[in-house]
Amino acid sequence: VRPVYHAWSAFSRLTKQGDTVRRCDSTHPGHVSGAYAGDTLFWVNESDQAVEVRVQGAQPREVRIMTEDSLAGDRECGAVAPLEEGRFTAPPKSFGYAMS
Repeated sequence: VRPVYHAWSAFSRLTKQGDTVRRCDSTHPGHVSGAYAGDTLFWVNESDQAVEVRVQGAQPREVRIMTEDSLAGDRECGAVAPLEEGRFTAPPKSFGYAMS
C-alpha cells in the first residue's frame, strides 16, 4: 500500500461533505504545507529534514505522524504525539493530521 492511500484514507474518514477547507500559511514554504478541512489540520513535510511545526489558531492536543516506515494496515497507523505549546516535530518526508 502506497503512502498516498493512507493520506487519502485519513482525509476521507475525517472530513464530511460541506466542510470548509482553509489553506494554512507556512514559515517553511516548499517544505511544510497544511490545510484545515472542518476541524482537522492535515499537514505534510516534504523536506529531507525534520521540521518543528507550530500550530496557531487551533488547540489540537495531539497529532498523528506518519512516515513510509510507520505505515501498516488500512486504518490508524503511524505515531500519536502530544503537542507541547502547540508544537511538534515533523520527521522528514512525513504527513499526518491533528484534530481540534
